[in-house]
Amino acid sequence: MKKFLEWNNKPENRSYLYHFFKDNCSTRIRDLIDGMTDGQFKETYSYKTGHTFRQIGRTYTAHSWGWDWIVDYLLSNWSDNEITAWDEMFIPFLLEDSAVNFQYVDKKGETVPLIDGTEILSVSGTYEIPVKIPAVGYRGLILGGFFSLLILAAWFLKWKNKKGGAVLYAVMNGIFAGFCVVFGTILFFMMFFSDHDYTIGNLNILFINPLPIVVFPLLALFKKNREKGYRILAWFWAALSLGLDVCLILKLFPHSHQPNAQPFLTALPVYISLTVPELVFGRRKRYSGISRTESFSSGNSL
Repeated sequence: MKKFLEWNNKPENRSYLYHFFKDNCSTRIRDLIDGMTDGQFKETYSYKTGHTFRQIGRTYTAHSWGWDWIVDYLLSNWSDNEITAWDEMFIPFLLEDSAVNFQYVDKKGETVPLIDGTEILSVSGTYEIPVKIPAVGYRGLILGGFFSLLILAAWFLKWKNKKGGAVLYAVMNGIFAGFCVVFGTILFFMMFFSDHDYTIGNLNILFINPLPIVVFPLLALFKKNREKGYRILAWFWAALSLGLDVCLILKLFPHSHQPNAQPFLTALPVYISLTVPELVFGRRKRYSGISRTESFSSGNSL
């Protein structure tokens, strides 16, 4: 350990390429213990646990709706393969538990514990770690459903020509577009321009991506002809929602299956509320207006 710490303290060795699952502050200590025990530590914990990186990570984020959603959104199916107890030690708590229960054969041939005893100095008590990873897909449906209701309310006000309705509907379009652009850009960068391999092949990029950046110039371009702009926006959202269909198809194949219920169920009701009302009921209203105008003109000619 002394030699490693001296080597690690050199300026050229102090920095390293961080990997959330494979090379972090916890795995570095794990690897040090393994080196001190001539590989016995890894050998002892090389058995499969039936868990995945996503499941273990979400055990510690499930208490927070926001962070849990972000983790679920950013992780690709890379994190959904079964891992070993050795892999699980990217979590400091699990490393501690494994180290406390570990015994190895020393140079004398005797089996000895790695740690003689423990002492708890402080207990945070902020939240209780769940024994079973909770299924929280319903959270995405609640979040997406709530926002879709706001969109529908804004569209209804616009449809009824209520004051401020058109502006409010434009704001709702802008908010969802901004949401997609921010998270989509982060994921796009991590997938294609970083070493975060646990984001590569992420299906969520199909329906939450940077493409809605075009919504903002469209809203500005059709400021004087908002109805035409809203029709174009609705068709744009409809085209983008095809990513949901592609995602469902790809999930049928084992090599591309990805548990992404939270982001999927967040996006689904929002896409519906941004397309169906405008393309179906908005069209009926326009046709109704045309027929009334034509009828009035015919009456005058008679």
